[in-house]
Amino acid sequence: MSYIGLAFMVLSLVGIMWSFWMPAGHRAGWVALISCFSFRVAFSVSLGPLPYIITAEVFPEHIRAPGVSLCLAVKWVANFTIALSWLPLSESMTLAGTFALYTAVCVLAAFFLAIYVPETSGKSLSQVTKVVWNK
Repeated sequence: MSYIGLAFMVLSLVGIMWSFWMPAGHRAGWVALISCFSFRVAFSVSLGPLPYIITAEVFPEHIRAPGVSLCLAVKWVANFTIALSWLPLSESMTLAGTFALYTAVCVLAAFFLAIYVPETSGKSLSQVTKVVWNK
């Protein structure tokens, strides 16, 4: 599901980017609105819950609670950093350029998931822990 969601996230970001290149008018607004809603839905079924799922699976039981806490704190710091960087990026790169950068980050996230995140469906927590920590 993550790859499908990431693909729709990329398409949605391209739609937003395209809406800023379109002449201002009725259609550009609708393209941006539909693309924003599509991005939110795609994020909610793919990358949105992923940190909560992965962090609960990859840590051994004796360090699971502090490990999950640390990972989720880092996630929220990253969210805050993205929120703070939005305005400077949009002023220096244009709005379309900012969404082009976000699109590139989504593509890189897909490659990261494919290379570094193991498949865990159908495995117990102890099996997942062995797969992650024995690599």
